[in-house]
Amino acid sequence: MPKTITFLLILLTSNLLAQITPAERWAMETMETMTLDEKIGQLFMIRAHSDLGPDHVAQVENYIKNYKVGGLCFFQGTPTKQAELTNNYQKIANIPLLIAIDGEWGLGMRFPKSSISYPKQLALGAIQDNSLIYELGAEVANEFKRIGIHVNFAPVADVNNNPENPVINDRSFGENPENVASKSYAYMKGMQDNGLMACAKHFPGHGDTNTDSHHDLPIIPHDYNRLDSIEMMPFKVLIKEGIESVMVAHLHVPTLDAAPNMPSSLSYKTTTGLLRDSFNFQGLIFTDGLEMQGVRKNFPPGEMEAKAILAGNDILLLPPDLPKAVKTLKDYVAEGKITTIRLDQSVKRILVAKYNHGLSISPRVVMNNLDKDINNSGGIALKRKLIEHSITLARDKDNILPINIKPGTKVASLSIGSNSTTTFQKTLSEFNKVDAFNLPANFPEAKIAQMANMLKDYDYVVIGVFDMNKYASKKFGLHINAVKLINAVSKESKTVINLFGSPYALKFFDNFKTVMVSYTDDKMTQVASAKAILGGMHISGKLPVSAGKSFKFRDGVEKRASLSLGYSIPEKVGISSDTLKRIEKIVKEMIAEKAAPGCQIFIAKDGKVVYNKSFGYHTYEQKMKVKNTDLYDLASITKIAATTIAVMKMNESGQMNVGSKLSKYITQLDTTDKKDLKIVDIMAHHAGLAGWIPFYKQTVSKDRYPKPLSQYYRSDKDNDHHLAVADRLFIRDDFVDSIWTQIYVSKMRSNTNYRYSDLGFYLLSQAVANTAKKPFDKYLEDEFYKPLGLERTLFNPLSKFPKDEIVPTENDTYFRIQKVQGHVHDMGSAMLGGVSGHAGLFSNAYELGVIMQMLLNGGYYGDTQFLKPETIKLFTTRYPRSSRRAIGFDMRDLSASANLNVSEKTSSRTYGHTGFTGTFAYVDPDYNLVFVMLANRTYPSMNNKKYIRGNYRERIHTLVYNAMGVPDKEDINN
Repeated sequence: MPKTITFLLILLTSNLLAQITPAERWAMETMETMTLDEKIGQLFMIRAHSDLGPDHVAQVENYIKNYKVGGLCFFQGTPTKQAELTNNYQKIANIPLLIAIDGEWGLGMRFPKSSISYPKQLALGAIQDNSLIYELGAEVANEFKRIGIHVNFAPVADVNNNPENPVINDRSFGENPENVASKSYAYMKGMQDNGLMACAKHFPGHGDTNTDSHHDLPIIPHDYNRLDSIEMMPFKVLIKEGIESVMVAHLHVPTLDAAPNMPSSLSYKTTTGLLRDSFNFQGLIFTDGLEMQGVRKNFPPGEMEAKAILAGNDILLLPPDLPKAVKTLKDYVAEGKITTIRLDQSVKRILVAKYNHGLSISPRVVMNNLDKDINNSGGIALKRKLIEHSITLARDKDNILPINIKPGTKVASLSIGSNSTTTFQKTLSEFNKVDAFNLPANFPEAKIAQMANMLKDYDYVVIGVFDMNKYASKKFGLHINAVKLINAVSKESKTVINLFGSPYALKFFDNFKTVMVSYTDDKMTQVASAKAILGGMHISGKLPVSAGKSFKFRDGVEKRASLSLGYSIPEKVGISSDTLKRIEKIVKEMIAEKAAPGCQIFIAKDGKVVYNKSFGYHTYEQKMKVKNTDLYDLASITKIAATTIAVMKMNESGQMNVGSKLSKYITQLDTTDKKDLKIVDIMAHHAGLAGWIPFYKQTVSKDRYPKPLSQYYRSDKDNDHHLAVADRLFIRDDFVDSIWTQIYVSKMRSNTNYRYSDLGFYLLSQAVANTAKKPFDKYLEDEFYKPLGLERTLFNPLSKFPKDEIVPTENDTYFRIQKVQGHVHDMGSAMLGGVSGHAGLFSNAYELGVIMQMLLNGGYYGDTQFLKPETIKLFTTRYPRSSRRAIGFDMRDLSASANLNVSEKTSSRTYGHTGFTGTFAYVDPDYNLVFVMLANRTYPSMNNKKYIRGNYRERIHTLVYNAMGVPDKEDINN
């Protein structure tokens, strides 16, 4: 062979090899060593249970050893037992097994008693924020992978446009193709971004039928244009966006394949011609379960598996007779009906998928803490969030929600379909007097007049309909007498109807004025529904389907929560009072050790204040007890309770842009080395600024005992000395300009690694004032403090309050030479007149708690929206280069080597700030918790480190989590 041709062949071969992925290389190398039996075995995914005993386990082991099956689809049992069996099965498999589960609404679909059941897809279809569906996918991925699962047969991408569909129904995101597609994509993306294979089902679309393919072969009679625009549209979107697998349904679709009784799962025209070729799907194709009558009715075991492979499927799911199926496939291969090329196509796809999911080596599930990991607090919190966002107020013609129960208002709750008081009723009654009544789902007609008479004198009647089902043929569990009673009650009182079941049941409520849909009677849903009715949470869901004559897709009345702090006993929100009593012991230790002379502690859970107490005295002289109304110097908490919320407000209004350069708002920076600093980097302490400048040292003597120099200070205010830094101590006005100039020209660090800096927050307050065209403190008073009803949150508190209502911070022996009380402790802030972006704000624990609760509420408080939820999400998301900083906010440090700044039991989403004087304020969204502790550890000296060494804030913070029952060593990713 000529050298030139040889060289070209070598070059061509090298280029081809370079284009082969590691997964393809492993698959090809593995296939070279495989026997025909092993290749055929890879095509099968068989049924496995963890609750069927040793005979079943032995059969699965036999199929793995003797038939070389490629995968298992698990069903009922327990997560722990499944993980144990998975380890055993993987150990005996020559090629690691692909493990799948039908877990559309999480592990709870198979293990309802031992894992989390998330809302079904129809309820999720009501949610307007698709990022929550992505979060669900991510959480499901982590839980599934934790017990050794690689594939979730979800999302259901069927468009359920037939209310009488008995099998898809609430498993679909709804009737609208765009809504189904967008939510299927979010769910798929969340799973696959986190390492779990998603599987779109049931192609080409199982939504428009009233036949269950488990029992018969449904017929989909539509033309291609209809199928393409509705049924198949979500699948096309998912394929374009990279879904890893698709499940083909047992449907007869004459438009796609007119052969008599031909299920799409066995149709070459549908599976290969349409899905593989026309839609260019390159991933794995699963058949739907081959045990189902939709395929078995007309095709016997063995024949149907062979036809499924010839149609273009890769994995044969749940063969009813594995030995027969394997034999038939071997015969087909021997006879040339299934070519080696066709067989290898599917085997290669399967092996590539296995490599991509870590199955080039035998995996092992770690058994330690498994149950805790799959039932983590983050997952539970996400379930609550999904439920709250799904609840749909389908109609509220008279605008009666939320119900405002005032003194003298008579309210009753009636649960139909429950013989005892429901969680829904108990929650309605927790904070207000609500009389409870109950009736079974099917009650005699005589009860109608009797119950209507009992309820006629109530101002409001809240009716919960329970014990519902999803079947139109069974009227969704509703009985005619229930509808008659609801109609009679609504004529006498303002009536709220809450359906704890299918939104399709709205067809029976066309004439009612206020109807809410909660989709299920799960206890968490009942609590959320009651909160929604009483104004305790936002209502934002939209109907995912149409029902009756007047309820249409996307109908839904949005309601803002009346999110003001209320009071409750700890047990009402799941906190132990006995555990909280131990706070006092830690505080007594703190005072006895002289770590701080006193403090205020505030705790709110689920919007309810459960603890608001003061301890100790203003000073160790014990002359003035600390009261709940007393003011503390918040120190650096000013950064979030003033500066950050101001920037958030301006960012969302368009007055400022957190991604912009700060010099856009402070023109003096244009000629300095700070002209390109971005606000976001400054607020995350990654801008390269110096930590601080001790301005005060320039204005005091250099003696052993420094004193304020007369060239800078006067004991009385005059024309040149207006700003008080302490009692009878006024600084020269022009020194303010010197401070700003020194900040402008301060030396930058050589890198932008994290370093906490006050200087950026000095500048940010100036930027806010420049933009607002009013003083910084006035802007905050107008935009936040006054509208929030805060009377004791302000700068320079001596302008409004007597000194004995303000806790002192230090006996200053180095600058002001006096007790600092009512003037800001921070020297730089004091020299600017007590108003700055890094320090200067005073408040008490309760009012600071209101600010933190507003943030936790998503920017709402009372009936006012102060900030948008998306703004809060932006600013409380961890900065990309930081383990503990968000934009302005401090967060739990995720670095393994860090000394935690908060309780070790907090979630990773916890945010807030501490202050130099001994202050501490954090929000934990996963637990719906606000914790504030204010102390003056700097009295009598700021050099006192006992408060910090004693970890008093962190210990009390941890005690609150103990009171909630949070276990030790909480995973920081929860």
